[in-house]
Amino acid sequence: MPAAFLLDDKTFALETARLPAPWQLAAKDSGAKGNALIARFSLDSYACGLSAVAQIGAQAEASDHHPELTLVWGALTVRYATHSANGITALDIAAALQTSQIMAAIHA
Repeated sequence: MPAAFLLDDKTFALETARLPAPWQLAAKDSGAKGNALIARFSLDSYACGLSAVAQIGAQAEASDHHPELTLVWGALTVRYATHSANGITALDIAAALQTSQIMAAIHA
C-alpha cells in the first residue's frame, strides 16, 4: 500500500463533504479536525449484516485498507482511519464511499 498522508484543510473539507449520510467525523479531542470516519448503518436482519461484513471485508482486502467493524442485531458500525497517518486520508474517503455503495445495494 502506498504511503498515506493526512489531507490538507481545503481537501479535507471538500472530500468529507462528499460523504453521504450516515458518515460522521469522530475526533479524539475537541481540537482535532477528525481522526476517523464513522457510520452506523441500520439493518433488517443479522444475516443482512453478515452479508455486508463479507462484502466490506472483500473490499478491504482488495484495497489493503481495513476498517473496524462492529455488528450487532439491527446495525453495523464502520470506522475508517489511517493509523500510520493518525487520521483521515484519501484511503479512508475512498473506502467510505465504496462502503456506502455496498450498503445502498444491500438496502435496494
